[in-house]
Amino acid sequence: MAKRQASDIQLLKASIQGELLVPGDNGYDEGRSMWNGMFNRKPDIIVRAQDTSDVVNAVNFAREHSLLLS
Repeated sequence: MAKRQASDIQLLKASIQGELLVPGDNGYDEGRSMWNGMFNRKPDIIVRAQDTSDVVNAVNFAREHSLLLS
């Protein structure tokens, strides 16, 4: 996984309408919880997309920074 820079995260945050969470943010642990308790993932970034353009921007960001996406 490519290292993410704080400035890159700020650019992504500015490009979306929804919420962007990183470890340590309020709501991060709630945002990463899954219905299947057997999995305990800790993603670098959580995007709570508000619209289609948020999804496109998040997918492009993940691709450009070699991040796993789900």
